[in-house]
Amino acid sequence: MKDFLYKTLDNWEHWQGILPNRLKPFVHKFDTNTSKWIYDVNTGRIVRVDAVVWDIIDEYGILTRDEIIEKYTNRHSSVKIGGAYDEITDARENQRLFLAEYPNEDEIVFKKEKSHVERELEGNLKGLSLCVTEACNFRCSYCIYGGRYDDWRRHSEKRLSERHALAAINDFLKHSRYKEIGEPRILTFYGGEPLLELSLIKKCVGHVKEKGQNDISFSLVTNGYLLTEDVGNFLASNRFHIQVSMDGPRQIHDRNRRHCNGSGTYDTIAENVRYFVEKHPEYTSNGRLQIHATLTLSGNAQEVQSFFCSDQFDLCDTKVFVRLNPVALSGFPDKTLPDPSDPSRVPGLDLLHNEYLNFCAEDRVDPRSRAWAIMETLFQNGYLDVHRRAVALKGEQLKGGFLGPQSICIPGWLRLFVDTNGDYYPCEQVPTLNAFKLGSVEKGIDISYAFDLITQFMSLNHHQCVFCWCVRNCRVGCLASVKALTEGEKRKACAKYRRICHDRLIRYCKVLETNPRAFDHLNKGEGRDIIVPIKRSEKDWEPSLTMPP
Repeated sequence: MKDFLYKTLDNWEHWQGILPNRLKPFVHKFDTNTSKWIYDVNTGRIVRVDAVVWDIIDEYGILTRDEIIEKYTNRHSSVKIGGAYDEITDARENQRLFLAEYPNEDEIVFKKEKSHVERELEGNLKGLSLCVTEACNFRCSYCIYGGRYDDWRRHSEKRLSERHALAAINDFLKHSRYKEIGEPRILTFYGGEPLLELSLIKKCVGHVKEKGQNDISFSLVTNGYLLTEDVGNFLASNRFHIQVSMDGPRQIHDRNRRHCNGSGTYDTIAENVRYFVEKHPEYTSNGRLQIHATLTLSGNAQEVQSFFCSDQFDLCDTKVFVRLNPVALSGFPDKTLPDPSDPSRVPGLDLLHNEYLNFCAEDRVDPRSRAWAIMETLFQNGYLDVHRRAVALKGEQLKGGFLGPQSICIPGWLRLFVDTNGDYYPCEQVPTLNAFKLGSVEKGIDISYAFDLITQFMSLNHHQCVFCWCVRNCRVGCLASVKALTEGEKRKACAKYRRICHDRLIRYCKVLETNPRAFDHLNKGEGRDIIVPIKRSEKDWEPSLTMPP
């Protein structure tokens, strides 16, 4: 399959709002350049249509048949317009496609009751993340704590006291019972650079072991500069999960990840990681060592991926997990930069995205390949959402109604974050602002406020949800997607998500036009237990309204 550039509307305002019109069919149109498609919200089906249906679908139910014919005779013949109108009518009556059925606001709710939130926060906490220090020995150009982002703390010498750290651990152990049901509980050490507070980390690990909590897994997010022999021995002996930040080859890494004194850091980190895996070879295959690279506007995603897949990256076995993360720069105040919220602006990332799709289209998916694994972690989740979406059979309705945001979690449940003051927040990705504060080590989690946070978030922009074509598979549920609990912030997050979904639908169908079985590797289990939005027979690709099976 040849590479392609996806189409997005130039007018960003198109994505900012939703036009409320309950007469209009509840659909979303997109064009792959070779075919025109309609996503039908009520059935979850993706339908290939001809140019006439694609043009008039938005007017169906608003204008009469004759009015539509009159309006579009400058583009198509009246016979074709009338035929397309009748085709839509038939699809409505016999397939339940293109209906103007919209949910009510009370159908789009957070499905968990307050009692469920209480139960999870009182007894089923999954993870605790301790910010042991706000100090760091690096000054990375894109660091969210570097002073150039609104609403985020800055580097300081503040550290978490031993008293607060141990009290937070005791509170976590008291309110998590994962040992009883065999699921892991995770204690993560976060910074700044957490290894600057190694003595506190050792005390926390010792405290957990003194409590007899042998099921606790320890995790560390580090820049790797202080990963010396003694440090590595301690981490390995306690079976730590270690995430080391390394942005690619030296010339890219040292451009952004520099020491406080301004010097580059690549050589030291590379030497530390290489020595660590030589001393602890089990970390090449036990899944406890990960390399995380941040993709920035000043780097190139393809160059970074190529480096990690080449002989240049000889630090550790190919089984070691490598993840590329496009930097989130939405709070960056420099308005002269390209729109950083658009990940395609990271050089090479869009081409890497196309390479992932080429692998799918050409049946080159290889779980043993690091190149594939890197692309998979970057792009696959979005296509899982499309490929495994709920789809109604012909003439049937989707079960379960309108769900609304599916990614919203219970604040603090997955990774309760403790800042250096001993205050609780939903996770490390949420700004430490009073609006997001869940409580403190002294007072515990304010469960009522945690539920109120969910309610507040869901109420923002709620009136637009009923007209949003992404409502059945919405992922704008994370508190980290907004900088503040305001209508404006939520609208921006929703607009960004709709733009991403629009692009994803185009790419998905573009690939399936080339190879209808391209995404078979995303199926659950053996065989196909999901509905694929494309027929197998060649005749279905005639330019007319075609129905998925």
